[in-house]
Amino acid sequence: LFLQRNSEIMERLTNAENGVNQLTGENGLPVWEIRLNGYICHVYEFGAHITKFEQPHGLDLLMLSNQAIFNNSTAIRGGVPICFPQFADTGPLSQFHGFARNSIWKVERVISDDQGLMVGVEFVLNYDGSGEYESEFVLSCVVVLDASVNEGVVSLVQELKIKKISEGDLRFTAALHSYFNVPVQQSRVVLKGSSFENVEYMDKVDNSLRKLWPDQDIHFEGEFDSVFNVGNIFQGFTIFGLEGKQINVDVEGFDNLVVWNCGPEKKVSQLIEGDWKTYICCEPAIALTPKILGEENEYTLKQTIYLQDC
Repeated sequence: LFLQRNSEIMERLTNAENGVNQLTGENGLPVWEIRLNGYICHVYEFGAHITKFEQPHGLDLLMLSNQAIFNNSTAIRGGVPICFPQFADTGPLSQFHGFARNSIWKVERVISDDQGLMVGVEFVLNYDGSGEYESEFVLSCVVVLDASVNEGVVSLVQELKIKKISEGDLRFTAALHSYFNVPVQQSRVVLKGSSFENVEYMDKVDNSLRKLWPDQDIHFEGEFDSVFNVGNIFQGFTIFGLEGKQINVDVEGFDNLVVWNCGPEKKVSQLIEGDWKTYICCEPAIALTPKILGEENEYTLKQTIYLQDC
């Protein structure tokens, strides 16, 4: 990535058809709009939270709840919440999914390249270790629209870089809790370069029992909450369920895939009756075994999302 700080560059990007604008979002919260070749991405400073990845024909690949709360304290329902330094309750923190998604991030820089193939924003969260989580770290989240990754389409690239600052080990779990705008009853998830058949998973609906998945792909109806231990074969996944289209997600640095839908009976905040039908959560994660940073003080997590014809 070619990173630029110059104020004149910033002015050019915010006035171009392809570029970056800081807007006033829901409930007056600051949101950054990234535009490239008709594709649009929105990222809130609260949580460095991606809430939109709209295609030129108007389809948003991400589901954002109509009941989502924007108040700088409650995690936004939908889009891509960042779960860090803890996924769910798999750690010492009392706050479910950690505190990154409930924090206000600093805008570090605007990103572009000389060829006009990439544009985005970097957000940074500095944590001094004074709270419930004792390790000091810097968390960087780069969000770009990139026309150079996959020919003919613009991809949404989200890169999370963890840098340990304090002495001693930094122990964390994490997830990019992505809500995809695909009707769950029509959806099917396929593992890139492999199969889900006989992959071990933790079934959180069934007392977190460890099981082996019986099919090549993932499909279900009703409540589903499972963590798949795909390990070093995890290159990404593909979601089917949109007519004539497929959502591709390439990943780096993750060991697990979390697949979740609340189903028709479970009550979830910021969702109303019937919303369960409209989404599937497929979350690249480090969830079953924590990652430990010791002498190596940096680690990078990355997902690239793009739409293609089936």
